[in-house]
Parts: sequence; structure tokens; C-alpha cells
Amino acid sequence: MRSKNTFLFTFFIVIQLIPICTLDSVVEAKSYPRVNGYMKNNGAYVSQYNRSKGDKNYNNNWSVKPNINPYKGNAGSRQPTWNNRRPTRRPY
Repeated sequence: MRSKNTFLFTFFIVIQLIPICTLDSVVEAKSYPRVNGYMKNNGAYVSQYNRSKGDKNYNNNWSVKPNINPYKGNAGSRQPTWNNRRPTRRPY
């Protein structure tokens, strides 16, 4: 009898967690805005793409190491900064 109660308890917990997990994935999918394709001034066409969230956080960008673009699988190539700001160019 105890194993049946344990099974039912586990079953109800799992059933209650399914909508939470599904909702989390929907929110995650909508957090990356889609940019429609457009024509540049020089006549070059840029196809549609997804960009990372615009949260003004330099290190939270797909082009910064160690982040990976979830759509293309490309690893970031830019070095992260210690103060989370865009690196400044030094005049030489």
C-alpha cells in the first residue's frame, strides 16, 4: 500500500511541474527578439536573425566568451570585461 501512495504522490508532483517547465521554455523562447530581414543602403540584403536580449549588459551577449549562440551554435569570440561595460578604445 505504501508504494502505491508513493507512486501517486510522485505522479501528482510531476503533473504539477509540467506546466511550470513548459511556461519557462516559452518565456525563454520569447526573450530573444527576432529581427526581420532588411535591405541596406548599399543594396545588400540582410536576412532575418535572432539577437540577444537588450539588457545593456556587455557580458550577456552571444559574441562574448564563453557564451554560445543557441540558434547557430557559434561560440563567442570577444573577451569579457571585468566591469560589464563595452571596452573603450585607447587613442594612440
